[in-house]
Amino acid sequence: MALINHIYFIPIGRKEIVAYRGICQECGYAINTDLNKYQAVVKSSTNEIPKLSRETFPNLTEYYADRLELEKQLKRDGGAFMPREERINLILEPFLLMERDVGENLLGETKFENLGIKSYISLGLAITFLLFACIFINLTIIFFLLSLGAFIYWLYQVFTYKSRWVEAKIYPKLVRSLKVIRPSKEELSECLKRLSPRMYHISKFVKVERLHTKLTQSPFQPKVL
Repeated sequence: MALINHIYFIPIGRKEIVAYRGICQECGYAINTDLNKYQAVVKSSTNEIPKLSRETFPNLTEYYADRLELEKQLKRDGGAFMPREERINLILEPFLLMERDVGENLLGETKFENLGIKSYISLGLAITFLLFACIFINLTIIFFLLSLGAFIYWLYQVFTYKSRWVEAKIYPKLVRSLKVIRPSKEELSECLKRLSPRMYHISKFVKVERLHTKLTQSPFQPKVL
């Protein structure tokens, strides 16, 4: 991950590497990683995991032995025979990981740059049509209505940004992360109840009913490894 100074999205200066992140190929979530753990860095993309492991992290299976064994168990039976508290802790993991993204994108005022190109276009059209309404007197009503419509759409983008962001960025990752353990609605409720008093903001945006519905609609075939 690199930082670079910019003025209105125009980069200036040189990039400065501040951290390295690993991206989970299952859920797509990026987490900080320690580059010192790796023997080498392979810049070319490859799907040959055993070969990649030998070149970059030869002791991968030993380093993550406990976690890999746990993952095998989950893929066999979804952790159905685990103690309840252990299941709850596993279900909590993706929520805790995604808390940072929620804080950066959803807390405080909506960042205008996060609204996307549609917001820029709609606001630009609203201003343009309003100017046309002032210039072309005989078409004032038409341009005023077009300006009003574009402005209303811009307001929609602003006021629904948070819910749309959660729908697009949080729910898919939670579903991909949790479908292997197949939590019940009661377990999801318990997790969110535990997060709320501890001031984890993700508990304010994720709805149990919505998440559980998405999980039940997501196909999952247990794999015996």
